Amino acid sequence: MKPMERMLFYHESFLHNSQIFTAGFLILVSLLIFVLITAISVRWQGGIDPEALKREDLRIEYKDWISNGRYTGLRNTEMIELASLEDLVAAAVDMNQRVIYDEKSGIYFFVVNNLMYQYLEN
Repeated sequence: MKPMERMLFYHESFLHNSQIFTAGFLILVSLLIFVLITAISVRWQGGIDPEALKREDLRIEYKDWISNGRYTGLRNTEMIELASLEDLVAAAVDMNQRVIYDEKSGIYFFVVNNLMYQYLEN
């Protein structure tokens, strides 16, 4: 290899390596900026609410037994409040009923023989 060819090869190799380095550096900086923005966003919104995540997981888990609806208030109806959504869904399944969820009021309920079974989300 002639000295001039050797210099050109070295120069091209150096350019190729520096381009890879630059691309890697830009990817790393972009990733760090994304993580920083995400962390600031979560912090600014008050953090992640573990209870809200748990409620959403339960809604997804029991979606086959829950329908969206509206609670309008029931007269002459006795109420039984259950301790958890799992308990309410289990009772509804045992009685061959569907649970109705009123997102506005946060009430899950179903009615059997003038007896309202409910779980209050909040």
